[in-house]
Amino acid sequence: MVILYPQDENLNQRYIFKTYIKEINSNEIVLSLRNKLINQSVLTKFTNWLIIPDSSDSINKKLYSEIYSFVNSNKVEYFIGNKQPRFENIEVDFKDLNLIQARICQKAINARDYFLIQGPPGTGKTSYVLKAIVEQIYNSTNYNILLVSYTNRAVDEICNAIKRISEEIEIIRLGSKEVSIHKELLFSELIENYNLKELNLKLKRTRIIASTVASLINTQEIFQIKHFDIAIIDEASQILEPYIVGIISKVNKFIMIGDEKQLPAITQQSEEFLQVKSKKLIEIGLENFSISYFERLLTNAKTKGWNECFDMLEIQNRMHKDIMNLINFLFYNNKLNLSENNWQSEEFNTYQIKSKLGDLLSKSRIVFINCPNENNYKFNKSEALLTIKIIEEIKSNLKDNFIENSIGVISPFRLQCSEISNLIEENDRKLITVDTVERFQGSERGFIIISTSVNKEVMLQSILSLVIIEDIEIDRKLNVALTRAKKQIVILGNEQVLSKSKIYKKMIDFIKEYGCFVNYDECYK
Repeated sequence: MVILYPQDENLNQRYIFKTYIKEINSNEIVLSLRNKLINQSVLTKFTNWLIIPDSSDSINKKLYSEIYSFVNSNKVEYFIGNKQPRFENIEVDFKDLNLIQARICQKAINARDYFLIQGPPGTGKTSYVLKAIVEQIYNSTNYNILLVSYTNRAVDEICNAIKRISEEIEIIRLGSKEVSIHKELLFSELIENYNLKELNLKLKRTRIIASTVASLINTQEIFQIKHFDIAIIDEASQILEPYIVGIISKVNKFIMIGDEKQLPAITQQSEEFLQVKSKKLIEIGLENFSISYFERLLTNAKTKGWNECFDMLEIQNRMHKDIMNLINFLFYNNKLNLSENNWQSEEFNTYQIKSKLGDLLSKSRIVFINCPNENNYKFNKSEALLTIKIIEEIKSNLKDNFIENSIGVISPFRLQCSEISNLIEENDRKLITVDTVERFQGSERGFIIISTSVNKEVMLQSILSLVIIEDIEIDRKLNVALTRAKKQIVILGNEQVLSKSKIYKKMIDFIKEYGCFVNYDECYK
């Protein structure tokens, strides 16, 4: 969010316009006014403008009242992790779910205080589990349901899942017009089509509200209009504690869905300010202020043996068996299992061998290509050029099956992403996503190419997101990057440099034994 100031030395009146950045490129910045009802003729009076961050409306300033609400909640001892959460014994028949999904949904329904769902990639945590829980609560009770996630993309996915239950279910989506594909659900859209009385009635009768954490903190009035019986929080491992505790203090119970082994919450503070020294906070799992509320409650529950209040989805429906085996080895201690889909165990016959590169790529679903070092920072020209050759090889083999979401390219550095994007044929740029791993979380592609573009050992630290979970070192960024792939992963990087990282060396050694490890020069013979 930014503020727009007209720059005019002769201006007697000070105009301030709060806006969202809708689009930005090398030629222009497109802004969208928060208040669509202002007299827009004022905007045409000036030609010079100053755009600055909107610090006066910072979410951080609102967190103090959120924390105050939390500590004064009548369930604070449960929600903080001092008291063991309570459970009921209600039998529910969940159809269209596998046995583990049904077991977890059953436990979530029976929770009186909270329940934590660990959802590794491809396990159906939103499309099946969240949907099934909402459907059960909506049809068997008169509860109001609050659906929350970290990103707008994830909230849209939640709305998609709820719409699949029934088009008759009413949902209101908080946020501005620019944030969602579901324009018809947006509260900001309803404001323009309803009068105040109609809007109030609409809010009161609509039992499902969906929002990002940020929009919810900025729209506290919703809690004065509606009481929510339950909150379901997706992407919970990306949400820091101060941002969510005020929200859950206003509901009777909450369900959190996340994966502490994927991308963590983002913090601005340096490590020295994140360390916790209080023994009482450490006793409830708060050892570092950078961990999410989800991860803290999960750690607390595991430490205290409260096994009833958490569970893990173990059947994944996204990745082929060969890719899953790598993921299990690196991150999930062999807990992930295949679904009943036959394609997950099929032999690999995607490539019709027409070239040396096609021959190499057809050898395995997990390929590492050892690329040369370059004297560049955050980009590698050799990797970029080889990425384009691999894309062309995949395209030629997919033929008419080459569509949007067939291929994704991931690099830790925006400079390398830009280098690769500029080399892709213009007609293909809308079909092939090239981006950093942070922008890929929550999505999937048939084929994933990872260009690490790490030329010096000193650059390794910037691509890692290391954490120790259950005595296993895990790189959360690498986990997300690898698990975007359904059919094949091709990793480009310099073996000598990457092997300075224990987790990358572990991955490369696995690929040497069970996948296909080739040197760069072999791809051009």
